[in-house]
Amino acid sequence: MPRHEGVRDDRYKLISFYDYHVWEFYDLKNDPHELSNLAGNSDYEKEISRMKERLLTLRDCGFNR
Repeated sequence: MPRHEGVRDDRYKLISFYDYHVWEFYDLKNDPHELSNLAGNSDYEKEISRMKERLLTLRDCGFNR
């Protein structure tokens, strides 16, 4: 498994495979098996931005260790 970091809440999951600059984003309500990566879907742009901000905040607080 490539190195990665991520964050999730009750509805969404965001994963960064940072060595490859690849993002995955899943709507867990509509896709509980995580089959459809929505990272490039503009309909989810607001939620993706919110989750990226949350990931950065957690990383800055030292929760990635």
